[in-house]
Amino acid sequence: MAFHQINRPVKKAIFAIVHVTAHQYKISPGDIIQTEKLLCDVGEVIRLNKVLMVGTSSWTAIGKPLLEGTRVIAAVEEQQRSEKIVVFKKKRRKGYQRWNGHRQDVTHLRILDVQYAPDGVADEVNPEPIVVE
Repeated sequence: MAFHQINRPVKKAIFAIVHVTAHQYKISPGDIIQTEKLLCDVGEVIRLNKVLMVGTSSWTAIGKPLLEGTRVIAAVEEQQRSEKIVVFKKKRRKGYQRWNGHRQDVTHLRILDVQYAPDGVADEVNPEPIVVE
């Protein structure tokens, strides 16, 4: 059985490196990332302004340290707590054992769009998203 390839125009997948809550994430439209808790409600559309780098497979733009005119639009999918991390401390031969647990509050973001305008003016998205620094 022979397979035929269909020549379709290839859409260049754009990616970006964003800085959110002291962490950096490589994202592209459609991705879901888990960050530390953001003060946003579920369903809100937010704008991430701290973009360090944007690119495709054929070009890359690097900020010094941030790119001007670049925005990442994301939607808050979920607010929850992460899996429990067990902290176990023991001193051998002393009878000292301590069990502690920790659950971090996290926010799940779905990346909707990466907007890059090299002249410094990115397209506006309606309604105006909340800015997260």
